[in-house]
Amino acid sequence: MMNDRIRDRLSQIAEMLDPGHLARSEKLQEDAIAYRKIERIPVILAKEILPDHPLYPVDEAFHDPDKMFWNELHLPYMGVKLKDDRILTVRASYGPILITAMLGCEYYVDHSTTWAKPLKDSGAIRKLIDRGIPDFTSGLAARVLETQALFKGYLEDCGLSPYIHLFQADNQGPFDCADMIWGEGIYYAMYDEPELVHELLDLVTQTTVSFVKAQKKVMGEKNGMYHWWWKIPGGVRAVDDMTTVLSPATYEAFSKPYTEKLYAEFGGGYMHYCGHTLQNQALRLATKGLRAVDMGGREIAEDLESHKDEYTIQKLCDQAAEHRVAILFGATGLPAERPSVSTGLVYAEVNKAGRSFEQGAEHLKAAKEYWVHK
Repeated sequence: MMNDRIRDRLSQIAEMLDPGHLARSEKLQEDAIAYRKIERIPVILAKEILPDHPLYPVDEAFHDPDKMFWNELHLPYMGVKLKDDRILTVRASYGPILITAMLGCEYYVDHSTTWAKPLKDSGAIRKLIDRGIPDFTSGLAARVLETQALFKGYLEDCGLSPYIHLFQADNQGPFDCADMIWGEGIYYAMYDEPELVHELLDLVTQTTVSFVKAQKKVMGEKNGMYHWWWKIPGGVRAVDDMTTVLSPATYEAFSKPYTEKLYAEFGGGYMHYCGHTLQNQALRLATKGLRAVDMGGREIAEDLESHKDEYTIQKLCDQAAEHRVAILFGATGLPAERPSVSTGLVYAEVNKAGRSFEQGAEHLKAAKEYWVHK
């Protein structure tokens, strides 16, 4: 049964939300990501400070679905107060270890996230592969699906399911999961035992496909997907953080094919990665089925300083436009010069300055004006 605190917050959100504004925001994102003509780039202030919505530590929320749901309501509540261009979403938030835990790795939870304990042994990897795709009716997989069903029921009970959307739990991507399962030894194994690495990647990909399908069934997700504050014209996300250290040839052999298999099952998808060394950017953008890249992770000032000649919104968008891949760009402040970008970009800014919510609302006005196409 829904507790009073959650019910009160959902009631507040229901009173504050503007269905017309939400529909316009969704359409603006759809048009930008599809490279259609738009008046301005969509703007999202991702994480402003809301003193009246304190969050529980991750390890508390991990073990209590009501605390988890309360934490998840932070973003929709912020969205209806700010009225930026976000989609309102919540998810079953169990961290990045889901696929690894389902396949047999131990894990632990701290105040910030969940962590996998890698196997670090080829023999253990072989046993894991021989067991095959796991059962989703028990363990952490079952908890995720049960939590999604619970959250869906809460939203339906308050009449908010047309406006606040469930999105997939954190499946990560094929290579990232394989890295968490094997540990740092996978980087040697790609040379010493490449066939075993490929078998592991294939199992991870098949498991992810099956688990995403199970989630979609529970959530009622059909064509396209919502994820974080985005509306994506594809059915799955791949997190590709760990591959930023791979050479282009190794990336081509051990990452790209499995991401493409994942996208092929769901009509495409989008990719997230932190760390912008950009050595494999051309290969990423050429990934079959890729619809958008979420360039999140490091502060724009650092990247502009260390990659002055290559890491600019302008260059990233120019490269992506050749493939009709949208850039979902995360930053901590507006660029000094406005790039000559008219579509194919969604801009999300993280509050690093510690500004108040009221200051954030004023900044939103300036950011929207900044991104008007002139």
